[in-house]
Amino acid sequence: LSEVLCAVADATREISERLAVLPIVGTADSGGAVNVQGETQAGMDVVSNRIFISKLASRVAAIASEEENVIIQGMDGRQYEIAFDPLDGSSNLDSGLPTGSIFGIAPYKQGQQP
Repeated sequence: LSEVLCAVADATREISERLAVLPIVGTADSGGAVNVQGETQAGMDVVSNRIFISKLASRVAAIASEEENVIIQGMDGRQYEIAFDPLDGSSNLDSGLPTGSIFGIAPYKQGQQP
């Protein structure tokens, strides 16, 4: 569990660093797709999702993201699965209001739908 929590902390740190320079460097991804909640993705939604997935894919058995339409398989033999919204409040970015990351970790049970 501590390995998963450390990976989440690392992902949120990297997202925070990217957000700190966002007005200066922007993002390569313009977003524009619609997520599973029916919300239009901002560019930082896409970037934040990639960061979370890259940090967690080797540490969990399954990943569910608000920005993805399917469950992402992680590594075999891992004990946990994770669900997250990598950048909640991304619509606040233009106005400087708060954003955050929301996540939940659960034990993974082999053969059960994550």
